[in-house]
Amino acid sequence: MKSKTDNKSNMKNTSGEISDIREKDDIFKTADEGSRTISKKPLMLAVLLILSTAAVGFVYYKKNNSNPVENNQQKNNSTASQSGVDEVIFQDLDEMVVNLDSKGKENNFLKLKITLEVHDKESLEVIKKMMPKLNDVLLVYLKTLKPSDIKGSIGIYRLREELMVRFNKIIAPAQINDVLFKDFIMQ
Repeated sequence: MKSKTDNKSNMKNTSGEISDIREKDDIFKTADEGSRTISKKPLMLAVLLILSTAAVGFVYYKKNNSNPVENNQQKNNSTASQSGVDEVIFQDLDEMVVNLDSKGKENNFLKLKITLEVHDKESLEVIKKMMPKLNDVLLVYLKTLKPSDIKGSIGIYRLREELMVRFNKIIAPAQINDVLFKDFIMQ
């Protein structure tokens, strides 16, 4: 008899447990549904914020780029007037052919034509006055170079930078803005 009562009590316990589990599931479902409605509001606000930011950005872009040609001319005019730059002036140095320092192994020659870039007439006048000194500094410096010093783009870049530093020391307070190579042949 115990076995029948035990079976009935077990069935009641099982049924009770099942109903308890169902009640707990219902609680979780209502909690999940409630949290879904709460999380939709911030999501909608975020989407609305992103769309409004995009709309404001689009209007700003259209307003500032309505006529790009006029805007670029205005920017260029304001930049030129702020820096006081009127024009770019170029001055050629004499063409040079130099025997490079090859430690007596073989003769290596460098043929070089250089143009200097300045941005004002005062600097150009100083360069013209100091032209013999600039040619001297160029000649002496080039004679000390080895062929390996000026091979490749890095060597040419270093040569350009070194010449700018040396030339600017001679013509200071005037300023050379760039050293341009018109001819560069090494044999």
